[in-house]
Amino acid sequence: MKYGDGKNTFARHHENVSLYFSDICGFTSIGKRSTPTQVMQMIGKLFKLFDETISEFNCQKIETIGDAYFAVSGCPADYDFHASEIAQFALAIRNRYICDFEIPHLPNERFQMRIGLHTGSVTSAVVGKIMPKWCLFGENVKVVENCETYGVADQIHLTSVIGLFSGEKPRFTIREREITGKESAKSIKAQEILGGKTFFLIKDNFSRGKSYKRTKTSSGSSSGARKTRRSSVFRFLKMINGGFKTRF
Repeated sequence: MKYGDGKNTFARHHENVSLYFSDICGFTSIGKRSTPTQVMQMIGKLFKLFDETISEFNCQKIETIGDAYFAVSGCPADYDFHASEIAQFALAIRNRYICDFEIPHLPNERFQMRIGLHTGSVTSAVVGKIMPKWCLFGENVKVVENCETYGVADQIHLTSVIGLFSGEKPRFTIREREITGKESAKSIKAQEILGGKTFFLIKDNFSRGKSYKRTKTSSGSSSGARKTRRSSVFRFLKMINGGFKTRF
C-alpha cells in the first residue's frame, strides 16, 4: 500500500508489540433493556474514561467495535517496554472502572468485562482516502481477540508469550489459569485455541492501588514516551494530507 507519488510506503511491519482487547460481558442483555440513545450514552461515557486513561500510558487506541475496545503498545513508535505498559493500562481499566462505573439508566447494575492481552507481530497501515483510518493487521490481532473471548469476567487473561515473565523481581503478580471447577471446559478450550497454558494478571507490585502512580523507565519519563507516540501518530496521519492516487 502506497501513498502520494507511490515511492513511499506507509504500511509498516512491527515485529514485537503488545495488544489489548476488552469486551463487556452481558452487553446484549443490557442492550435489550435500553434504547439506542441510552446505549450510545452509556458506551460514550465509558469509552471517554478509557480514552482519558490510555493517555497516561505509552499505548495507542486502535478502535472501538461496538462494546469492544482495542489498543496497542509498541507501535507506531517502537518501544521496548510495551508489555509492561499494556499491562498497566489493563490493570488501570479493571481497577478504576469495571466495578465502579455506573450505568446512567441502570444505576443498580454494574459492568463485568473480559480483557485479553497478547504479544506478537503486526502490520500497521493507514487505510482509505475519504475516511482514512489507522489499522492493525495480522494473525496476532485474532489471537488477542480469542484471548478475550475465552477469558473470565473481571479478569485480565494473558497468553504465554505476553512478555511479563522475566526479571528476578517481577513487576507483576501473575497466576496460571487452572483447569478446575465450572470454568474447566472453557479453560481447556482456551488452551486449545491459544496453543498452550494461559494466565491471569493479578496486580502491579509497584502500584499502590487506585492512586496508580506512574514510574519512570530507563528510556525517559512517561510523558516523554507519550510525546514520542503522539508525534509518530501525527506523522502517520500527515501522510494523508497529500492525497492518494489509489483508493483502497
